[in-house]
Amino acid sequence: MFTLAGSAQTSAVSPDGSRLAVCADPLEVQMIEVASGKKLWARNYPPETGGYAPPTFAAFSPDGKSLLLEFRDVPMAPFPR
Repeated sequence: MFTLAGSAQTSAVSPDGSRLAVCADPLEVQMIEVASGKKLWARNYPPETGGYAPPTFAAFSPDGKSLLLEFRDVPMAPFPR
């Protein structure tokens, strides 16, 4: 089980079905292992430091190595690492 600081805006499942990316507002991204529910990693980017609008769409690359996020003000940008 995982929790979010804000409200979920969008999510994406990896091509192999093993991971779930959940994006919340304010900008928080968590990568969850589907089988166990374990949080693999999380990143927080407060609006005052990141300047991002809430994400509106998330997608994995076909090989599952990259996560792309679309924001209201920036179309399909690679998520910062």
